Amino acid sequence: MSKAAVGILTFNRSKELRRAVDSVLTQISPGDELIVADNNSSDNTEEVVKNSYPQVRYIKNSSNLGGPAGRNEIFKICGSDFIINLDDDGWLEEGAVDKVREAFDSDPALGVVVFRQRYPESDAGARQFEQAGREPAHFYEGVCAFRMEMLADVGLYPDDFFQYHEALDLGIRILDSKWKMVSRPDVVMWHPKVGGGGANEDGRWDYYKFRNYLFVVTRRFPFPQNILFFMRKLGLYFFYALKHKTVNKYFAALKDVLKALPDSSKYAKVSRQTVRRYYKVMKRVEREMFD
Repeated sequence: MSKAAVGILTFNRSKELRRAVDSVLTQISPGDELIVADNNSSDNTEEVVKNSYPQVRYIKNSSNLGGPAGRNEIFKICGSDFIINLDDDGWLEEGAVDKVREAFDSDPALGVVVFRQRYPESDAGARQFEQAGREPAHFYEGVCAFRMEMLADVGLYPDDFFQYHEALDLGIRILDSKWKMVSRPDVVMWHPKVGGGGANEDGRWDYYKFRNYLFVVTRRFPFPQNILFFMRKLGLYFFYALKHKTVNKYFAALKDVLKALPDSSKYAKVSRQTVRRYYKVMKRVEREMFD
């Protein structure tokens, strides 16, 4: 039986974190790990974890590293065979750990298990990226599990993304590798129904949304797809920025992407076939969700 880990990245959510941790402790077996990485919270998160959950491996980052780099700190110290990624304001449905363990144990080539995210406020739940047993092309960062051997082979999230599209960067590299992804909607992570990325009154999340997608295209896509998708996304994001009144963030993101272009050659590119495969699956998923 493989050894499981659950990793939770947290920032100033000590109350919600208790619920997440409690949902894990009832499911893990002796020898499994529960790792909490704290992005330098200013509330009582450290006190809560150390006093109430001494069995948890707790690390406190020296600053708020953001989502991708913060999760990478968890991956770096994980000593298990696979890791379940859980948001600090989410919680696992009973039986989730065993179902994920069974999935990895039954298929040595399986690299990623994608869960179902459900909302306690609604019976409908979140959009499902793919039907059970079929290969998804995408996953939510806190609603999936990774085989650690796969991460060692493919690599971690991009440290410099902070927020948004890190799953696209990692996911397209996984699609380009020998590892498989599978959808398991019977594995459920519950999560309050809130807007993605948190408050966006000043448009700061739009900056990362614009910049990071263009980073993925320039860093990972091969020629000529990098140019084609870059121009296409420039146009789409410009109209998005006009609608959301974040044109200043659009141009700030574009400036930083262009400034970083000389470094894009140092990143490993995926194949043209992988890019086509990704968008083919995503188009099918969107069509099936809205049929």
